[in-house]
Amino acid sequence: MKHPPNRIWLQYYGDSEEPIEDDDPAEVTWCEDRINNRDVCYVRENWLERLQKIERAATHLVDCKGRFHTEQAMKELVEAIKIPHF
Repeated sequence: MKHPPNRIWLQYYGDSEEPIEDDDPAEVTWCEDRINNRDVCYVRENWLERLQKIERAATHLVDCKGRFHTEQAMKELVEAIKIPHF
């Protein structure tokens, strides 16, 4: 793995699909893929900021649809979607 993953899934509850009352489970593991329905998603902070920027740009584009600023809004979205180098 060259770089840390942008998102990981914590298997905080283990393989159990039932609620666990233990606030400090003995074996918390993680994986790049979701294993169980109760896995907890963690996203890298800089990745979350990028996703929020994309969401704002996409919302702005939808708001501008059919208006004068549509082209600029599309440029903002394209710029936000560019994959950063970590």
